[in-house]
Amino acid sequence: MYDHPSPGKPWKIPSRMRVLTCVFQPIVNLADGTVVGYEALGRLQGKEQDGYAPVQAWAAENGVPMVRVRRHLLLLALDRGRLRPPGTQLFVNLDRSLAEEMVAWTARGVLTLDGVVLEVAETEADDAVWSDLVARLRAAGATIALDDYGAGVDDLTRLVHLRPEYVKLAGAVSRHLGSDPYADRIVESLAHQAQFSGFKLIVEQVEDPQVLARLPQLGVRYAQGFCLGRPDRGFAESVTLPRTGSGRPTVMYPHVPMAGALHLGLDDLSLLREAQDLVASAVDEAIEDLPQWVASTPAGATITRFSDFDTHIRQVRSHLRRLLQGHLDATAIEAAAQSASRHIGLDVELGWYVVAHLRLAARIREILTRAGRPDLAGPVSKLAVLDLATFADAYAVQLNRDEITGLLGRRAFFARATEHLRQAAVTAGTWAFVLISIEGLEAFAAARGYRAVDEALRHAGRLFASLVRPDRLVGRVGGSLFAILLPYREVSLMDELVAHLQTVLAAGHPRLRIRWGMSTTERDGRTVDDLFAGADADLTAKRKDRRNATTHP
Repeated sequence: MYDHPSPGKPWKIPSRMRVLTCVFQPIVNLADGTVVGYEALGRLQGKEQDGYAPVQAWAAENGVPMVRVRRHLLLLALDRGRLRPPGTQLFVNLDRSLAEEMVAWTARGVLTLDGVVLEVAETEADDAVWSDLVARLRAAGATIALDDYGAGVDDLTRLVHLRPEYVKLAGAVSRHLGSDPYADRIVESLAHQAQFSGFKLIVEQVEDPQVLARLPQLGVRYAQGFCLGRPDRGFAESVTLPRTGSGRPTVMYPHVPMAGALHLGLDDLSLLREAQDLVASAVDEAIEDLPQWVASTPAGATITRFSDFDTHIRQVRSHLRRLLQGHLDATAIEAAAQSASRHIGLDVELGWYVVAHLRLAARIREILTRAGRPDLAGPVSKLAVLDLATFADAYAVQLNRDEITGLLGRRAFFARATEHLRQAAVTAGTWAFVLISIEGLEAFAAARGYRAVDEALRHAGRLFASLVRPDRLVGRVGGSLFAILLPYREVSLMDELVAHLQTVLAAGHPRLRIRWGMSTTERDGRTVDDLFAGADADLTAKRKDRRNATTHP
């Protein structure tokens, strides 16, 4: 019997460990009640609702070292967690000894961590040893969560050190929300910072309906706790979110510059929220004649032949309902990007979409006014303009995608980098602009042809997309030149990224080599042009130093 992964052998449960089990508590998207992940929790059979204490008591009574108990529960969670719904993530707790074992298991190829989020406790996150462990675990497909944030004494340092994809707010903080205005302001600030920094904030131990009602108003999107679902052996895919009855909408704060320009606030969203049944009815009525109108337009013949047109109409209805409920967050931007990509693929011009969008919004306002609620027309108009601006921005970005690599093209990269730096100017952080040059393409083209060059560039684009965090900017800004904009604290990852890129590229294209140069907002200026010039000068200087070339042996 053994309780650790071994190549070619199924995992067996030692007989004395069969008293141990694990349950799964849902992590919920507060925008719509969908479950995005599950935290695996170790329990004693028959005492699943009593927490972790009986497990510790059993281990002490039976002389089983806790390190073996934690290892067993981790493997049990990974094994049973495979039954969770597709697209969801499995959150498991981790200490340093388990992290070191997992690194060894993944290195031997007996364990993969795709879809697994490793929760590192605040007390475990302050050792430099974690930098290497986290890098190796991420390379195996895992993402990282910083657990119990707010319970430690050096939270910000650990946040910077670990660079997690998720931050889980400790229950010691969350239980004061809705009753302590100071706690509310702190969490609202953290939720706003999460959008800037790219991590997702999850509030834990939500056990009070008052706290649950307050979270979306503070900009918090994800939560976990008894109010949303108790730990269970099964995997619920959604939960019913309670109505607050407070007169204020359960919505995300619209942290979007356009929202401020439109003076779109909670009063507007409250009006829409209070009339949700009427609004939903207006959306359904407005969409009824949309297919007929689409078919009558010049672009309609192409669109209505689209095999998923009926699905698209249902998605439009769902999107409008969510928008008019006030769900203004990153998912709206993601949906806009997907919609823009779909329209471009069908050769639908932006002008046609604008006309269709304005017509639909006008129809909704007309129906609401006819129903005796002209006061709803203003909020609908503001949301329509915001939605249209989001789509137009996504459409412009998609048009400026590099057709070979799929990354941002030069114009789109520079435009988005300019906006990124403008928003980041409110923080004191330093940003880095990195230029990466793939050199040797001319000789490679002479030997293999330009189709092979395109394939090498396409391969590089896929590698950048997989290795660089999705919330960081990366683009192809020249023939063989790529650019990345990222916080300076993440520059330490560049050596690893470039080395990996070189290794993979050189495996099929041994003549290619990579060099990179960098500039920073602290040294070279805060405009994109200044940063590009600084990185270009650094790259040029390094070309003269052959030691800077990252080459394949």
